[in-house]
Amino acid sequence: MNKKYLNTLIDKYKEKYLNNYPYEHIYITDIFSDKFLGSIYDEIIKYYSGKKPYYDIERDKFDSEKHIHKLYNYLVSDEWVKFLSELTGIKDIEPDKEWITSGVSIEPSGTHLQPHIDFNYKESLGWRRVNVLLYLSSKDWEDEWGGYAENGIMEDGKYKMFNRYKPEYNSMVIFSASPISYHGFDIVKCPENKYR
Repeated sequence: MNKKYLNTLIDKYKEKYLNNYPYEHIYITDIFSDKFLGSIYDEIIKYYSGKKPYYDIERDKFDSEKHIHKLYNYLVSDEWVKFLSELTGIKDIEPDKEWITSGVSIEPSGTHLQPHIDFNYKESLGWRRVNVLLYLSSKDWEDEWGGYAENGIMEDGKYKMFNRYKPEYNSMVIFSASPISYHGFDIVKCPENKYR
């Protein structure tokens, strides 16, 4: 990753991140090179090969030499953590290097995720401060295929959605984790050979 490019993202998105409603978040596209992510997508699909829906793939299932481990390692690197800290304004971010609360998920047609908030504290990890969701959905994701990342708040016991983001290939949602950061995604309606 080019540090200069990361700095341009900070300049471009920091103010919007801090002022987005209903909580701090940002949607960014085309962060990584297509060549790099293409290899990772192929590895994930090859491993998945028809396993149960909403399949969470453990990091250790992939060979350490594979491209996906390069991505895993980068997303806990000092460079990336510094980028997140400067983008969000949150100091002293520490990465979850054991990937205890993270990983790869595949959502084929028919899956969805109800709005929820993630845990904010775990004794072994400390406080969860920032979530990063990188989408490697099948390319040319059609609007009618759904699977839109949503965020909102609870009002009078009911969920109220404020934003929807298309889960396009090489797009990312970054948001501050808090007791009000409700998020999820609507039902996926893609063809059987496509995946969110």
